[in-house]
Amino acid sequence: EKYKGEILLQRISRLNLQEEFLIPLILQEENIATAEKITGSFLAVILPYLIIILIFAGAMHTAVDITAGEKERGTIATLLVSQISRLEIVLGKCFAVMLISFTSMVLGLFGLTLAFLLGASIAGGIEGVNFGISINTIFLLFLVLFPLVGLASAVLVMVGIFARNIREASSYITPIYMLTVFLGVISVSQGMELTGKMFLVPILNSSFVFKELLMGKIYWNHILITFSANMIIAGLALLGATRLFTKEEVLFRS
Repeated sequence: EKYKGEILLQRISRLNLQEEFLIPLILQEENIATAEKITGSFLAVILPYLIIILIFAGAMHTAVDITAGEKERGTIATLLVSQISRLEIVLGKCFAVMLISFTSMVLGLFGLTLAFLLGASIAGGIEGVNFGISINTIFLLFLVLFPLVGLASAVLVMVGIFARNIREASSYITPIYMLTVFLGVISVSQGMELTGKMFLVPILNSSFVFKELLMGKIYWNHILITFSANMIIAGLALLGATRLFTKEEVLFRS
């Protein structure tokens, strides 16, 4: 290489050319993405996974306590003699779980964001990071989030009603939670080719749509399929929970 360079220098000197003639163009790599796109790409990697985990983690304990927990405490009979229907009881339990699950998720994300910002300020800040998310994106995130929270609440309430006690309910819910974690990990995997059928899979579909929205990509067919699929499954779980709640052999079995 050294000999080759010397020969080239000799030849261009004979032609009265400058050394820069050997390298006419110098390529420089420059990131032209805006701060919003950089932040969106960063959030799209971790935020969908965190949202799903926080939703299920927040719903698990409440769902078990107001179903299997009431069986253990013997307070479920009080509800059965009230003047409200079994469907209304189950709906009330599901809405309570949804509220606590959603609140838990919001507080969890707020705490993580605060910790991140404090860490960034201590480290001297992070260049090119802007946490601005448009109102339109926030609305679409909530549109996808609502049926996901409803799905988690209805499924966990149904499992809690079926279980004899808190211990049995926990043993049923643990595999569900592990499956949720597994689907969350799959959703953040890079290089995965998305197909239409993937948006029919609960949890996985929401994570993919969250990812797309945070990156500034709005695909209405994905949003509608995800919303519809999760609402249908949540409705089926709600009907299943109501059906179980009408069976005394399930409610009072030991």
